Amino acid sequence: MGSGPTLRVRSSASWRRIPAMTSDNEGTVLDWVETTPDELLARLCETRQMNTNRPIVIGIDGRSGSGKSTVAARLAAATGDSVIVHTDDIAWHHSFFGWHHLLADGILCPLRQCGAPVSFRPPGWVARGRPGSIDIPDTANVVFVEGVGATHRDLAGWFDATIWVSTDPVVAYRRCVERGIDPPGFIEEWMTRENPFLAEDRPWDRATAIVSGERAPAGT
Repeated sequence: MGSGPTLRVRSSASWRRIPAMTSDNEGTVLDWVETTPDELLARLCETRQMNTNRPIVIGIDGRSGSGKSTVAARLAAATGDSVIVHTDDIAWHHSFFGWHHLLADGILCPLRQCGAPVSFRPPGWVARGRPGSIDIPDTANVVFVEGVGATHRDLAGWFDATIWVSTDPVVAYRRCVERGIDPPGFIEEWMTRENPFLAEDRPWDRATAIVSGERAPAGT
């Protein structure tokens, strides 16, 4: 399994403990070091609670456009069998940020109690006739859950490790605009909810590791 380009992570003697910031924003990280996806994944897996009957569950949080999906894909490529769960699928036609109970009940709790396989159809899918389901096969050894709010404090006990993808908010916003996916006005409406939501939840304070998303291409 090739690692590809390195990832930039926050350097700290006690890298699992991220000191609290004093402002509403996550602050500026200056002490970055380079590491490979394999090395980062190995360090994250050190935190796993001993249970051979379920996959390791890693949450990946960050602002819209921060590079979360890119980091998730890089780490998934460094594993043998892994699955990426996108919180956008959980939240689909349900709520901007009021979907944490769905993720817990439909994905995280079953994984914790019984392990894979898991198959879940969020209520928005059922109500609107969206086909398929969110599936985690019994071959999965790592499950990545990525999205804005993926590591919300209400879900903290379900993860073996979490990542905050740190990207300048201006850069992240520009990426969202440049994607050209969302209709006019939606990005502004989203940001009016995302910014206070993250400022109140402060997922970077709980993160097992902070990864820079500055070099990631436009994405989520």
